[in-house]
Amino acid sequence: MHKKVPTIMALAAVYFAGVPVANAFLPDPHNPTSAVAFHNLEIPGLECEQGLGYLKDTPSWECDGVTIYAKSSKTSQEPNEYLPRQHRAFNYTSQLPQAVVDDRGQGVYQIEDFGNITVGLDRDGGKDFFHLDGPNAAKYAERIKEHA
Repeated sequence: MHKKVPTIMALAAVYFAGVPVANAFLPDPHNPTSAVAFHNLEIPGLECEQGLGYLKDTPSWECDGVTIYAKSSKTSQEPNEYLPRQHRAFNYTSQLPQAVVDDRGQGVYQIEDFGNITVGLDRDGGKDFFHLDGPNAAKYAERIKEHA
């Protein structure tokens, strides 16, 4: 047997044993948390872990099993036209939802289909959206409101 083999084997053993030991002393990686607010939409009092790939223009959050996405758009369409299309885009489907757009008042609209919810705020051609997917989506969607 070559003289270097035992040395290489010993170094490999130290390396492979050292990784789990070092991992035990490192903190668990967590994404930062932030308020669930985007442009003129917010869920008051809710602060959640930012989702992977969190960006200022298309943020996302993970809140107790609910994933919340946000984005904005410009369109001159009516809510009954743009909200089903936006909901379809969030769901990555080719079929428009069959659900009816609910007018929550003060320019806030909601559609629920495919087991999740999209809420939109309509302001002078600019639209802001929250899309909620998960077991408590309806609970959080009820709390969405406009903020200044």
